[in-house]
Formats: sequence, C-alpha cells, structure tokens
Amino acid sequence: MNVNYINPFISAIKNTLVHLDKINVNVGKLGVKKHLTINKNITVFSGLMGSIKGNVAYSCSLETGRALTELFLDIPSIGEFGETEISVVNELSNIFTTNALSMLSANGFSVKASKSTAIIGINMMFILSTVKTISVLLETEIGNFEINFGLEE
Repeated sequence: MNVNYINPFISAIKNTLVHLDKINVNVGKLGVKKHLTINKNITVFSGLMGSIKGNVAYSCSLETGRALTELFLDIPSIGEFGETEISVVNELSNIFTTNALSMLSANGFSVKASKSTAIIGINMMFILSTVKTISVLLETEIGNFEINFGLEE
C-alpha cells in the first residue's frame, strides 16, 4: 500500500485535534493485518472510491469518545455513551476524512468517500474487509486511536 494514501489521514487527524484543543498526536505502533479487523468499542468507517478504493476505519475506546465529545462541545460528558457522543465521534471522523481527501486531491488523486457509518459496542470484533490492511496507532493525552486502512488502487 502506498504511504501517500495513509499520510494525509494521519495529518488530517493531527491538524484537527491540534486545532480543536491543542492535542498533540504521536504515531505509535504500525501493523499489517490480513483483513481489516476491528476490536475497539467505537468504530467509524468510510468507504473510498475513485483512484483509491477501500475503507478507512477510525476506532477508539468509549473513554476516548467521551473525551472527544467534551473537547468538541466544550461541555462535560455525563451518563452513558449516547447519541450525542456518537454524533460527535461520527462528525469528527467526517472532518478527518474530508481533510484527508482534500490533501489527496492536492496530490493528484481523485477520491470520494461514502457516508460514514458508526458502530458502537462492547467486546465486539468484526471483519470489515478482506483486503490486506495497515493499522496505525495514534497516541494522545485523551486516549489512543487506531486507524485501519484497507485500500487499493
């Protein structure tokens, strides 16, 4: 998989979180998976089509999702993880994807994204795609994110 496909997504996340609340993002462990598998509590994925095809999945824990909601809305998150938190995590994922697609376009790639889909659950594991996948761990002070790229030309 071409690193030029992945770097815009990492940059988009870094730029968005720094702009949102000066959150520093460090790239952690990189991995390769046989399939695009997910085992976090919250996953938002978007399908990509055009010169790059496949799926990008953003995953995090419920605690990280709550922290994102507090930052995005500037209010404390209370109670169970609900519709507000789901909406915020989904919207932030849309922002990440839109910014990454702008960067890809500037580099000559013609790519569009499908409407994102959020999946929330505890102790779940699912296979989103059977394409070889690159997994990137992003570490922040509010929690870690796992970004999975099941992409092909």
